[in-house]
Amino acid sequence: MKPIRTAPLKFTLPALVSTVALAGILLLTGWQYRSQVELLEEGIRHELILDISRIQGHVERELQRDDLEEVRREFTSFSVRPQVALMTLSDDAGRILVSSRLALEGRELAAVATRYDAMLYRRALRERRLLLRSDLLHDGHIQLYAPVSLPAVPGRLRTDRRGMIYVDFDYGRDLATLAARLRTQALQLLGGTIAAVLLLVIALHFLVTLPVTHLRAVANRIAGGDLEARPVIEGSGELHELAQDLIHMTERIADTLGRFAESNEQLASTLRSIGDGVIVTDTGGHVTRINPCAERLTGWSEQEARGRHLLEVFHIVHAETRRPAENPVERVLREGGVVGLANHTALIARDGREYLIADSAAPIHLPDGELLGVILVFQDVTEQYRMRRELERHHEELRNFASALPGVAFILDESGTCLEVFGSQHALLAFPPEQMRGRRVPELLPALAGPLMETITRTLSSGEPQRLEYQLELTGGARWFEGRTAVLRRGKGLQGQVAWLALDITERKATEAHVERLAYYDPLTALPNRRLFMERLQHELALARRSRLIGALLFLDLDYFKTLNDALGHEVGDLLLKEVAARLSGCLREEDTVARLGGDEFTIILPNLGSTMDEAATDVGTVAAKLREAINRPYELNGHQYLTTISLGITLFPSGTESAEDLLRQADAAMYLSKSAGRNTISFYRPELQQAAEARLQLENDLRRAMEEEAFELHYQPQCNREGHVIGLEALIRWNDPKRGPVPPSVFIPVMEENGGIVELGKWVLRRALRDYRRWQEGCAEPPLSISVNISTRQFRVSGLVGQVRALLEETGVPGSALVLELTEGVLLDNFSATVRRMNRLRELGVRFSIDDFGTGYSSLGYLRRLPLDELKIDRSFVGDVDHDADAAAIVETIIAMAEHLGMEVVAEGVETKAQLDFLIRNGCRRFQGWYFSRAMDAEGIAALLGRAEALPLVQP
Repeated sequence: MKPIRTAPLKFTLPALVSTVALAGILLLTGWQYRSQVELLEEGIRHELILDISRIQGHVERELQRDDLEEVRREFTSFSVRPQVALMTLSDDAGRILVSSRLALEGRELAAVATRYDAMLYRRALRERRLLLRSDLLHDGHIQLYAPVSLPAVPGRLRTDRRGMIYVDFDYGRDLATLAARLRTQALQLLGGTIAAVLLLVIALHFLVTLPVTHLRAVANRIAGGDLEARPVIEGSGELHELAQDLIHMTERIADTLGRFAESNEQLASTLRSIGDGVIVTDTGGHVTRINPCAERLTGWSEQEARGRHLLEVFHIVHAETRRPAENPVERVLREGGVVGLANHTALIARDGREYLIADSAAPIHLPDGELLGVILVFQDVTEQYRMRRELERHHEELRNFASALPGVAFILDESGTCLEVFGSQHALLAFPPEQMRGRRVPELLPALAGPLMETITRTLSSGEPQRLEYQLELTGGARWFEGRTAVLRRGKGLQGQVAWLALDITERKATEAHVERLAYYDPLTALPNRRLFMERLQHELALARRSRLIGALLFLDLDYFKTLNDALGHEVGDLLLKEVAARLSGCLREEDTVARLGGDEFTIILPNLGSTMDEAATDVGTVAAKLREAINRPYELNGHQYLTTISLGITLFPSGTESAEDLLRQADAAMYLSKSAGRNTISFYRPELQQAAEARLQLENDLRRAMEEEAFELHYQPQCNREGHVIGLEALIRWNDPKRGPVPPSVFIPVMEENGGIVELGKWVLRRALRDYRRWQEGCAEPPLSISVNISTRQFRVSGLVGQVRALLEETGVPGSALVLELTEGVLLDNFSATVRRMNRLRELGVRFSIDDFGTGYSSLGYLRRLPLDELKIDRSFVGDVDHDADAAAIVETIIAMAEHLGMEVVAEGVETKAQLDFLIRNGCRRFQGWYFSRAMDAEGIAALLGRAEALPLVQP
């Protein structure tokens, strides 16, 4: 055995404690210094960014007024802070214009600022944003680069000049104060540690050194033969126990010496009372002694057996072959050592009874080495053999049973040693069965040793079955297992054996994962669905209330997504949703959550944005702008390039006792505010939005009821030529709600467009307009040449529009040439080629097309040349300003001239004065519409108007 090295405790233990304590103090002090510096740096960064941003805006305003003196006063006021080492304003060439030190003005910034970073300087100018460089832990300085706009220099071509506010902050004194405070704390802690070590030295002297010296003295007396010597140590603990052990050892030595004299007699008594059979023979193999147990098993008394040959008294055969067994005495004499009987040895007694025995034989030597004889010791193991055969039978049954199990079974002891492996599915094993027996779990599965051993220990300690799921990398790939344990045998403490059944649950795991994905994740985008999103929102809301950190909920809706689905199909729409989901996920942090609620609606949770609403609003505004920029980039969808935008609503939480459902409604209301503001907009929630949302819901319900009851009306506004004769009519929808009264189309039409009701409403308008036109044809001598009907973008994208128009023309008998479909420029934005095809099919029916509100959209002029258009309608916003706004007049002149070159008619909307009419006539416009001629009328009013055959205007402004 390798010797154990020791040292005096009274020196080594205090030294060890002192060393550990000193190292701990140094590490703790260093860690505290680093942590407090990082905390200080984080607070300083936020404060400086806010201060410099304020100064940056102030400086830009003063520079635009060319007031450098006010900038100098601002710098001087800010530089009063002891941490400001240098503060300058330099131009785009790096020359200092204003400085907290007047002597530096006019010099190069790079020459006077020792910590000036040219790359960071250029980067701030290029990116036009405030940049900060800080490393308090190493040099104690923070530098800020804040770009500002400089006024243009007269006479230079370049007007966009950028300057830079450079500030160098020195926090060395604050860091020195912090370090001094931590050193004081460390010295105080070190003093306490030294005092504790001194107390430890004193305690060791009285509690260890003195008792050990006393024990050594007593041990020396005992070693000298004084068995009466006894240590006297009071109290408790290991030294007291050692003294008691020394007393007990001394007593045992004395007792052993006393009993040694009686050993011979005791040996004789032992031979007589031993429970095993004992037979002693001489070197010739004749029996010399036999004990009572051997007498009982052989049927021979000692008196009868003495002098007989061993095999006459000790008749043994092989239990299965019945052949005579080898004489153990002869083997001993031949081999000269201890030998044992072969397995399955049977002893046939004198009366014919048979016993299965196990024995051993050993030579008996005199002190001088002379062989005296042989002693044979044997015992009746008949019952053990029976139990062994029963156990083997059960073992075989267990093996057969385990081979039918769906997994693999193991027998393990308390140390994790594999005793046996059962089962036929050896492919589920990390090693072949023969390599697992006798090896411990840490050797076989080191990565899972901890949880597997804990399960074994729990099984043995509780006596209850345990369950553990774990994963293994096997030859065929990763497999999941469920381990189930049960106690087979329990000994003292945690000793025993357990059965471990390993079931392959890989398919079950895959099914569970699939079910979880179906329950909690959107199958198209793989994002969390509404259910999982609401759970996470409730969780984040609770955390925000506890931590008092503000979070944000964002509600996104894709603009014109239904138009994309109608135009290119749901397959392309799904591709867009997947790409949008990927872009949203790529813009967020790991702790953020993005989910798809359904359709084209997405929600995002941004936790831990700040401790104040203003700070959180600033951060979430930055994130929202980043998201909008990412979504607005072009998409390639099955060979189609597509652009889309998002309407985004934001609400911050917690702001009261609102629930997760309340937050979702708030964000939804804010999103609809973005929709109503023209889309591609970011809006924050305001409480009044909830009322607007409820009002919108009520409006949708009332519109649905109005559609069912056909509560809408059509009014018609005449279109006249320059002589005032009616040459066409435009159908205008009106709704007189019983509760609200007259509701403008600008209020209810956008709602119908978003909820899809515009398609059915547009079909109703088209049918009613054609029927009214048919009645005018039949009742008037000179009916109008055309009837114009507005077609929404959603209605135009309906696949059955052409067939619908054809059926209505046939139903009413109105010729296709009398129908003018007015389209907005939004129809032309998506899928140009499909739009042209649909227009050409309608042109085959004689239908003509007009672009409504021309000049207010973004359509390409190149499209006008390629589209089958017949008419342009100049928007009333231009017509109303032609008599006093030169720009509006120029636009109207351009539209009329362009239409003439393209062979199109022009209709001027919103004509209200004679001056406007005269201007339009002078520039070649031939068709007019507006209150100067007539207000919109119902069908009966139009019939009466047409019956009079009078020239307009009928209504003078």
